[in-house]
Amino acid sequence: MSEPDSEQRRTDLWAAQHTDLTGHRAYREITTTPLVAHPAPTNPLYERETARRDA
Repeated sequence: MSEPDSEQRRTDLWAAQHTDLTGHRAYREITTTPLVAHPAPTNPLYERETARRDA
């Protein structure tokens, strides 16, 4: 697992301060995860994608 970046730390700090100031005791965190798909070896695009990644 990777360490949170500075943006994540700022968001977490804001949420902690907000709960302290307002009395709220819960918040919802929404994250975005980049998804990457690579063609399987049986896909006609496999060789082209492999060459591009290796370049």
